[in-house]
Amino acid sequence: MYIHMCSAHTQIITLFYSSFIQGPCSLQVVFSSCSTKMYLFIQMSKEMWDFDFNGDLYIEKAINGFLYELFTKWKELKANHDVNIILFSRTFYDAQSVSTIMSILQQEVAILKVSPIIRFIS
Repeated sequence: MYIHMCSAHTQIITLFYSSFIQGPCSLQVVFSSCSTKMYLFIQMSKEMWDFDFNGDLYIEKAINGFLYELFTKWKELKANHDVNIILFSRTFYDAQSVSTIMSILQQEVAILKVSPIIRFIS
């Protein structure tokens, strides 16, 4: 079933009925979008590079487990989400002054400019 409302083309995939709704209006409409823009933040802590009890890295479990299952479920639901995956971490520096930390950061920026891009290939 398709609905055209406010110049939006909408498709109804599943209908649910609940007997728990009470009141003068017993119809409750819930809209769930199959095309959203989403930001997925993954913290890259040192534990992500540790092994679990099966011998898998936690980063591998995140990519080959959680993300794979998530995208497979979306494919089954015929969802069309726009996903931005942001990997982030934090770093601690052992510096006694601002000038020391600035020189460390300049060295790291120089290293990042010449290092290759890290990619995960499954």
